[in-house]
Amino acid sequence: IGRGRAVTDDEAQDALSELNSMLKHWSAEDLLVPFRTQETLTLTAATNPHTIGSGGTLNTTQPIDIHAAIVVSGGTDYALDIVQLDEWAAVSDKTTQGLPARVYFERGLTLGNLYFDLVPDQAYSFKLTSLKPLTTFTVLTTEDSFPDEYEIPIIYNLAMGLHPEYGKGAPDRKMGVVLDPWNTLDHQRGGMNETDYISLVLTDVTKLAR
Repeated sequence: IGRGRAVTDDEAQDALSELNSMLKHWSAEDLLVPFRTQETLTLTAATNPHTIGSGGTLNTTQPIDIHAAIVVSGGTDYALDIVQLDEWAAVSDKTTQGLPARVYFERGLTLGNLYFDLVPDQAYSFKLTSLKPLTTFTVLTTEDSFPDEYEIPIIYNLAMGLHPEYGKGAPDRKMGVVLDPWNTLDHQRGGMNETDYISLVLTDVTKLAR
């Protein structure tokens, strides 16, 4: 496309189709691109843990990681502390009911688990901010928030897929996208959280691509 020329509707739709094909291919290869999403769910009283995923207690796409969790009670937001396994294991009484103050997320194959320090004593509104795998953009105006380090790999790989349609040569710089499957990262990243680990991996990949 020449500099300064507007993109036609057909060209934009072709680019959207190419982008979704690329993301589906990455997903099939276990190369997942996370995006940040916010949603409001409802906790189930007297239930702990809550499964999360398609068909789970919280029926939504299973997150890759949890960034923030809020329980709403009486119109007031109560932010939960997101703890790790050792902190969750240190909770001695896991049967007391009440307003949760802490939550531990355990990612599973198809369903994850959210373990609360107190068993919810009522159906609280639950605001969740998390990273989920991005597999498709539904429309051209879809707005998604994903880590900044994914922008360049998406742009350059999309350009690689589109350039033959416009009679252009391949971009001068290739950007590799190499991510281990998410379910194998735990034993490779030590105490580093998944977002920081992926950022580190992509930094190394960028250096190699240059």
